[in-house]
Amino acid sequence: MNNIQAKENLFICYSPYLREHLESNGIEPLIEGLHPKTKGIFKVYWQTPELSKAIKQYKQMSKKLKEDDVNGKSKQLRDNR
Repeated sequence: MNNIQAKENLFICYSPYLREHLESNGIEPLIEGLHPKTKGIFKVYWQTPELSKAIKQYKQMSKKLKEDDVNGKSKQLRDNR
């Protein structure tokens, strides 16, 4: 496998929310690191069908939460606490 092929098989994640979702679905990172300029934590995952499915699921959940927020449902849930 050459360098380009290796990069295509990796997914780098900077979002702590997405990382939490991936790991709660049993997807373990290969490595984690610290971005040299921003000092933000990132994790690297193998690009697999399971990873793709979990990312798609996360995007759908995020979209639904945004739609609910726009429609006022999130505010209602917060107010009812």
